[in-house]
Amino acid sequence: MWRAGARPRGGFSARRCSARRSAALEAHAAALPLSRVAAEADADAIADALDLLKHGPPGLARPPRGARAGAPQTPRIVALANRAARLARDADALPTGGNWIAVHGDAEKPHGVRKP
Repeated sequence: MWRAGARPRGGFSARRCSARRSAALEAHAAALPLSRVAAEADADAIADALDLLKHGPPGLARPPRGARAGAPQTPRIVALANRAARLARDADALPTGGNWIAVHGDAEKPHGVRKP
């Protein structure tokens, strides 16, 4: 799993040459495919990945302001935040209530309302 590589005990946090460690962390941040983010349905996994990319170890975490434009973390953070918002919005969908059915019938559903 992608987030397992950044965990301690043998992951990227193991002691080694600083330049090699930073290069490995940058490569790890760039290796998260955006297609995987779009397909992820686990909100906890998305929150963990966002936490690692925002506040993780140097090299994996996003760079400071002014240096984020070309960083590999930036599009992944945006995609993860968008996916988290979409999952939260989908979980918050309201079912059709009795008033809607009484007025409009059950055939037509308004945009965004799902069948229970």
